[in-house]
Amino acid sequence: MTKKPPTSNGEEPSPKEGAAMDYSRLKGILEVFISEGCREYPPSLDEVLRDTARTSTVRLPWDLLKPLLCFRLEKVVKEAFMGARESMEDTCKELLTHLDRFNGPPFTIYV
Repeated sequence: MTKKPPTSNGEEPSPKEGAAMDYSRLKGILEVFISEGCREYPPSLDEVLRDTARTSTVRLPWDLLKPLLCFRLEKVVKEAFMGARESMEDTCKELLTHLDRFNGPPFTIYV
């Protein structure tokens, strides 16, 4: 068995990289994540975000993708503002408010 070379960022490629992703499986995982109040984040959902970023194609309905994006955005903002709590909360609230206003994905989609 040959080992795949590291990706351009030096990380090992994910098992799904270069292969067709199982979006029906990921959609089910995402639906459970949302139905349970977006509390426990399944790392497999990173595949959805990586694929969307890499391909500029949104393959899941926006009503499912938006809560995932909001969850990850909030986590990143909280990590970026460690120690500056008031500023972080205001920034996070403002970003989430703007994101919530989109009726569709805020991405350029090439078909």
